[in-house]
Amino acid sequence: MSFERRELGLLGLLLLARLAVGLTYSFLNPPWESYDETGHFQYARYLAKHRVLTLRSGDPEAEVIWSKFQPPLYYIVVMPILLVFDFGPAFEYPARNPYLATGEGGVNYALPSNKPSPLAVTQVTALLVMRSVGVLISTASVVFVYLTARRLWRRHKAPAWAATCLYAFWPQFLFMGSMATNDLLMVALAAPLTYLTAEACRRGLRRREWALAGLLILSGLLTKLNGVAFLPPLLVAALLSLTPQPRRRWALTAGVLLVSLLVGAGLLSSMEFVTGQLFRPETFWRFIRNLRNEVGPAPVALNWSVAEYGFRSYLALYGWGNLEGFPWLYPPALVGLALAALGWLRLGLRSTGVEPSRRVILGLGLWPLSLIGLALALAIAQSDPYLLVGRYLLPSLPALAMLLVLGWQALLPTCIWRYFWPALSLGVILIGWLTPVTIIAPAYAQPQPISASELSRVERGLSARFGGLLEMTGHLPIAPARAGERLEATLCWRALAPTSTNYPLSVEIRGPDGQGYGRRQTYPGDGNYPTSLWEPGREFCDPLGMTIRGDFPAPAVGALTVRFLEGVNGAPLPATTLDGAPLADVLIPIVVRAAAAPSPPTYRLGYRFGEAIMLNGYDLAYGADGRSLRVTLHWEARAPVAASYKVFAHLRTAVPGHYTQSDQLPRRNAYPTNVWAVGERIADEHDLPLPEGATWEDVTLYVGLYRPEDGARLPVMDERGQPVPNNEITLPLR
Repeated sequence: MSFERRELGLLGLLLLARLAVGLTYSFLNPPWESYDETGHFQYARYLAKHRVLTLRSGDPEAEVIWSKFQPPLYYIVVMPILLVFDFGPAFEYPARNPYLATGEGGVNYALPSNKPSPLAVTQVTALLVMRSVGVLISTASVVFVYLTARRLWRRHKAPAWAATCLYAFWPQFLFMGSMATNDLLMVALAAPLTYLTAEACRRGLRRREWALAGLLILSGLLTKLNGVAFLPPLLVAALLSLTPQPRRRWALTAGVLLVSLLVGAGLLSSMEFVTGQLFRPETFWRFIRNLRNEVGPAPVALNWSVAEYGFRSYLALYGWGNLEGFPWLYPPALVGLALAALGWLRLGLRSTGVEPSRRVILGLGLWPLSLIGLALALAIAQSDPYLLVGRYLLPSLPALAMLLVLGWQALLPTCIWRYFWPALSLGVILIGWLTPVTIIAPAYAQPQPISASELSRVERGLSARFGGLLEMTGHLPIAPARAGERLEATLCWRALAPTSTNYPLSVEIRGPDGQGYGRRQTYPGDGNYPTSLWEPGREFCDPLGMTIRGDFPAPAVGALTVRFLEGVNGAPLPATTLDGAPLADVLIPIVVRAAAAPSPPTYRLGYRFGEAIMLNGYDLAYGADGRSLRVTLHWEARAPVAASYKVFAHLRTAVPGHYTQSDQLPRRNAYPTNVWAVGERIADEHDLPLPEGATWEDVTLYVGLYRPEDGARLPVMDERGQPVPNNEITLPLR
């Protein structure tokens, strides 16, 4: 196949753009912030340091490498560029974020340092070089996808460009192909193997092509154990091309694949760290035993949550799988997959005129099926649903990119397809460029010095110092939240003196009953700005979100209890006022609304108190002893309430001074009127004992509102707008 100069120029520009965005991912993503990047780096570092091709069994330095069970090819490929570095006697582990696993401690695996050691600097430099090599490898694989696509669409270039762009700028592949991981080499090897699969289905392969296929399969087996999934697509492709092939060529095909498997298995079995992971009889028998559980009520791997995570991590999950891509990206991607499936169905119903042929489409479809099948089998055998993670399935991407374009092209009319493919290509390129600067970099950003707009909004009424080193200078206004939802607070800080210690920040939501209803322990800056990095005198404001437990006794005014700890789950640092007076607790008031409005009152009313408060009704509940009464008053705020009023509820007899009373702020002093929201309805309970010696026929219930400062009652209007005498209402005890 010949290519025009203009076509080669466009392909070159596409590769340069892919290379540039890949390097952007590499340098904006902080060191060690990709899944098991420390383990992959340690493996390559060991080979470069000791000038060997495999890890030495029994070597204590090799034993501690987490990725030691991986086959060695990826590490051998990157080893030469690491030979120039002096890695010292042992790997220096980055300080880890202990709160990563909680889901509330930020997305960073490693804690940044403002004074890294020379060895740490060397390791990070080597890691960035290693990442850059990965970018080159993943970018080079784009060429094979374009070659495959041009073979499939010989008469039309548009689908080939669409499939190539989809592969090159697929969000998860952009990220993974820019990190230090053997997964990127697996995808890169799958690209030429996909080309050979399509060619085998289309016309059969020549002897040298089968030799290349065998070498690539062997390389896959020596890169990652899921390289076993590379065999079925090529084997079936050979079967599909059996008729036009001479018998001796078919024998050659079977021989190449068998030799690749045997050589790969033989090499892997000689590596003590690798054996025992996959090529063991126990793995098969565990699969058989566990398969019975998958058809039961609680399957491990065959459930929707596992499939959803596999889909999301195949499309766009970053970091250690806990950093989401654009939230709006997942639904359109799912719709696009469904539309492509409809297109495949339409292709299957056609009898003639299908470009490419059905055999080629079937051969491409075997790639995702083979990888999903292997991952599913291992997930069942290991009882580990997260072996269906997207990065293990990503070698199917070269085939899937072409299958998606095939499906969309078959479904869409020509007039729509003409505009769809350039919009698709431009869209994936833009998403690829936007992700590192709008998602990845902000997720690891440190808080900036306090801005002028923030400075004017900081509430300075509550300040405190912790251990004489750290000062809370105030907080931004905290908006009310509902029980069961997230509360967003922004606390402002500065360091009084340098410290080399990273003190965890502990914030707890405390209810009016003094109980805890949510807690978050993390390092400041969502894990990215531990206290050892704080510059003395540099004030900054740090957002902090946490979920309020659903059983919070809302509506009520609670508090945030703020502490710094001496270590993870350690004792609190002593807290003081700015004058040095000790503080038992640093409490910031918060308003928590009820998740739902209260039930309508049993007895309906329509009294208005002042200009803003309505009494819509009340409930009565008599105690089991027959001598007590619980009155629930149903208030509603019709306008903002500026002051805090007390509610009085009295049971009075005709004898002066013979009464019982409940005088308190609403909700048992927990929810003052000045925090009520307009339109909010509040159920306010009051417990009243029957006056001594009286019966229920002797008493009358009186209700009103007054200012605690001077006892002045809020004026009351009845349903007709008439003033109520003495600014108190009487309620029948029915």
